[in-house]
Amino acid sequence: WRYPQGRWLFLAFAILAGCQRIAASAHYPSDVLAGAALGVLISGYVLSSHWFDPLEDKWSKPPRA
Repeated sequence: WRYPQGRWLFLAFAILAGCQRIAASAHYPSDVLAGAALGVLISGYVLSSHWFDPLEDKWSKPPRA
């Protein structure tokens, strides 16, 4: 959405973070998978509902001189 060229890098970081949490015995694999699924669902809803459009327009405007 915002940085499509970094999509695979961000995905790799998320996977590595999940693996690290499992390896450190901080979470069960089911916790990590449930969190990933919830993150995908919520981000998909937010991006498809155009909830961010007003904020993106506000952030993307060039500064006034």
